[in-house]
Amino acid sequence: GYIDLVLDNIETDEEDICRLQLEFAGKGTTSVTEGNRNQLELESDDTLLGAVQAKGAYGLDWLAVEKVQTRDFDSLTVSRYKHKILSPNECSDIAAGVGGTLEFNTKSWTEISERDIISTEADWKLNLDGDYRQGTTMSFGLGGVLGLLEEVAPGVAIVISPIEVRDMLGTTLIQEGANGTHLGWEWNVIGPDEVGGEEMWKVTLEHREIRDNCFGSARITMWVDEESPWAIKQNVDVTISGDQADTSSCGTFSEQLADIVLPEGSLSLKLEMSQDTLKRGDKLLDMGRSYSSVPNAGAYVPTTSQLSDWGSNGLHLPDNSSLRAHTLEMAVDCIDGGFVDEAVAATSTLDDGGYIWRARDGPSNQTGATQWNLSYVSDVPTSGWVLIDVFGAPSDQNCDYLQHGSYDNSVAHSRNDIPSALNLSMLEQDLADSMRYPRLTGDDGFFNSNGEYHSTTRIGHLIVTPDGDYTDWLNSLNSGDTGATTLDMTRSWQSGEWDNSLSLAMDATNGQVVGWNFIQTPL
Repeated sequence: GYIDLVLDNIETDEEDICRLQLEFAGKGTTSVTEGNRNQLELESDDTLLGAVQAKGAYGLDWLAVEKVQTRDFDSLTVSRYKHKILSPNECSDIAAGVGGTLEFNTKSWTEISERDIISTEADWKLNLDGDYRQGTTMSFGLGGVLGLLEEVAPGVAIVISPIEVRDMLGTTLIQEGANGTHLGWEWNVIGPDEVGGEEMWKVTLEHREIRDNCFGSARITMWVDEESPWAIKQNVDVTISGDQADTSSCGTFSEQLADIVLPEGSLSLKLEMSQDTLKRGDKLLDMGRSYSSVPNAGAYVPTTSQLSDWGSNGLHLPDNSSLRAHTLEMAVDCIDGGFVDEAVAATSTLDDGGYIWRARDGPSNQTGATQWNLSYVSDVPTSGWVLIDVFGAPSDQNCDYLQHGSYDNSVAHSRNDIPSALNLSMLEQDLADSMRYPRLTGDDGFFNSNGEYHSTTRIGHLIVTPDGDYTDWLNSLNSGDTGATTLDMTRSWQSGEWDNSLSLAMDATNGQVVGWNFIQTPL
């Protein structure tokens, strides 16, 4: 949400910063879009009139309810606290702060039949201490701390938005003592309470899994009435901590979960939202019903024959691209084939059971070449990297050494945990399909109208396997491979008065796009 956005766009890399505090105030709106008949072109009737078409992670069109939220924070302050000079283990009470403004507008799409949020788009403008930037973030899943919490404690992400009363309380009659549970939230109707001269129902909520898994606490107090589909007033109090002192009473498994969600420090979130005005629509959209134009998502789920099980004895995730002149195969063959004499450690590692866990192409200073940065890991394990220019088929003339080095902290070497994944060529072909992912084609995308890469587009992949400390409990959380393979794509360019950057992440094990981020800053 907007908290992650601000944190991603401020300088927090100073080692002595021990606390960050964000204070914001402003106004916003929450509304549901009324879709027209054009959105139902594949439906035989108007039963679902009001729904809109929306893209899912596979780029397919679903019928969904579109919820629009606007937030205009005309008061935004970011305060940094540093460690005390004479007591470096303590945080100072004196802060250095900067002020600014933030506009943050989101659209989320909830699919009609399954009632799942399939995607969220955020348009934002941030002005912090005179430093302006704007952008669009598209997500097919939540990100940041709340996103990780949502994976292990579903429902927690609702704290940043007005609560939909019927969705939370269901059809239960609202009366004193009524209670229930929804998405992990235990709710209880306290009784009548007066707000602004109007009598309403006061309801308290606490997230059970946040509490029971020792992440901290997540509590909401809201006031509702029969006229509004959303809470009239809502107070949020969330505290998430990775401090061992806060998890000492929990089991080992819960302690490890808390450490992964927030390894160091704590997060405290306090929000107060209240409704100014309400305008109701004139049609009730029936959720939970099927429709004839439901896409066949199963047709895009990779089959076993499409996935490459290279982890057992391969050197790298296969590439086989026809869109790029110099593939990952060429780069690795330059090393493994002995055409780069300076890359002794890399060559030895690949000859003795090692593999490439990270690879990324880039622009070269030499005409006709592609620069490849290859990161490898041995079974010792030790990890290093080598940077080369590739001009063509591997040979002494086509493989040019640039640099090499080692990593201070090695990644885990675990071939058994490398998941089967799609080749890079299959992933890029999906992304280049302008019918499925129209936002990725054009002047502000990765591909031109002919389905070819823009010259400034870069591609890479990352293999992540768990280390010995977490393999057992990761296996208990996931029903398949414990490792992960992702494709990442980036592009940086200038147009008009803007410096532009676009980045994307995709799950290579199932072909689903995680999301992308487009950022503009003035030149």
